[in-house]
Amino acid sequence: MPSWLMVLIGFSALSSLLITAAVEREALSDYFINGVRYEEGFEVVLTLIGLLVLNLALYFIFLRQPLVVRMNPEGIHYFCFPYLRRERSICWREIENADIVEIHPLTDFGGWGYRMNWGKKKRGYVMKGGPALRVIKKSDSIERIFTINDPEKAMKTIEHYTSNKL
Repeated sequence: MPSWLMVLIGFSALSSLLITAAVEREALSDYFINGVRYEEGFEVVLTLIGLLVLNLALYFIFLRQPLVVRMNPEGIHYFCFPYLRRERSICWREIENADIVEIHPLTDFGGWGYRMNWGKKKRGYVMKGGPALRVIKKSDSIERIFTINDPEKAMKTIEHYTSNKL
């Protein structure tokens, strides 16, 4: 994940916590001075804890979702929670073309995550910018894009299995 995105996430979490604490500073100070019995302060503390938990949950659910792409003799297998509930596969026999391309999430797909572009017949699991695996199936000629970490290894694997197709 890009470092600027990490900074943005941290800033949004911190700002929501600070705004809540600033708006309810009297209730918080009374809570810590008068003890646990002060109900309004306790509600503010629960709100702060809830905001922190919500920010962490959103971060781990939507921004840290791993895209797992595996290639073996059967084909290309991919899984990406929360967009897919089970692993999907594309057999080597079904693939018309597979190669490595360079993508830019905002300009190519309009953002990160699972993206579709019906006009251009593109679908993508875009987790970051940079190298991506582009697969075009024979049956529907839709481009499927998967961001990857090691383009050299992926290209060697594609060349090995596409040259030995059944």
